[in-house]
Amino acid sequence: MLKNCDECGKSYSDKANSCVHCGAPNQIIEEDKENENSIIWIIIIAVFTFLMLAKGPEVRDFFLNIFNQGIITKEDVSPCENNNRVNLSIKELFDGSQYALSQSLKAVSVNAETRPTSDGSLSTCAAKLQLNNGKSINILVDFKEENGNIMIYSQPDTEADLKDLGDYISKNKDLI
Repeated sequence: MLKNCDECGKSYSDKANSCVHCGAPNQIIEEDKENENSIIWIIIIAVFTFLMLAKGPEVRDFFLNIFNQGIITKEDVSPCENNNRVNLSIKELFDGSQYALSQSLKAVSVNAETRPTSDGSLSTCAAKLQLNNGKSINILVDFKEENGNIMIYSQPDTEADLKDLGDYISKNKDLI
């Protein structure tokens, strides 16, 4: 079938991508492409959702790790060992601390192990953080559920780490 071009008014095939006379895009073809893209995205999201729900925690963990996602639910906090979301959450906690920001420190790697939980904790982890300055720091991290949210609390794990933090606080009282 022929259609009239919206730009120049001349006739061309309605199956052509654009007018053969002036090059204006065929709006019918453009709309069909947009609809196809929408349908493809709907299918991708539906398959992703199905896999997350039907295949259980292994597939859920796989996709959450791809997107570098930390703790989401209380089931994510245990065990501490080899738990990417626990390690990521501990890294983000340290990297965002006033201490780390003021010293330009970043946790390069996190190695966490499960410790006996303290009162009200979902999980307690002892974490060794290797820092970008070549040093390491040991912290205890408690994951607690409060008002439906997972809260993360930390403190130095050893006397040496406590002393380092104390020295920092005494030198930088105005920042804290």
